[in-house]
Amino acid sequence: MSICEHAPKLLTDLATELETACPTHGQGDEAWTSCHCEIAADFRAKAAMAAAERAARATTMPRTWRSAARQLGVSDDEYAARFNNGEKWCGGCRTWHDRSAFGLDRSRGDGLQPRCRKANSRAARSGQQPGPSSTQHTESDTNEVPA
Repeated sequence: MSICEHAPKLLTDLATELETACPTHGQGDEAWTSCHCEIAADFRAKAAMAAAERAARATTMPRTWRSAARQLGVSDDEYAARFNNGEKWCGGCRTWHDRSAFGLDRSRGDGLQPRCRKANSRAARSGQQPGPSSTQHTESDTNEVPA
């Protein structure tokens, strides 16, 4: 987690500490010589703003989702709803499936293969290349010497 994610809690804790040490409003043993409650209120306001900004960023749709939604011909809202419901588009079946239907692929942004397991199986049986490349190289192709 980054410092930005911890900022609301840190600011709130600091505000509580300042209010506790206030000679007018806090505990007498730990009191300072002047009141810092205005500063504490400012920290609380900044903590609330930071929490609201973080929540707004969480609900904003990433650019990659927007482009994926356009490629599929669905609205941004529909794509986000399906993604949040645990669904993923299968490039082989051309339908939405549960994310558990896809194999792992750590090299991809979402960590899943672009086609579901059934589509990969169909492609393997029909002799199609499971990846984006459809050309297959044989050992004889690579060992040929140009004349």
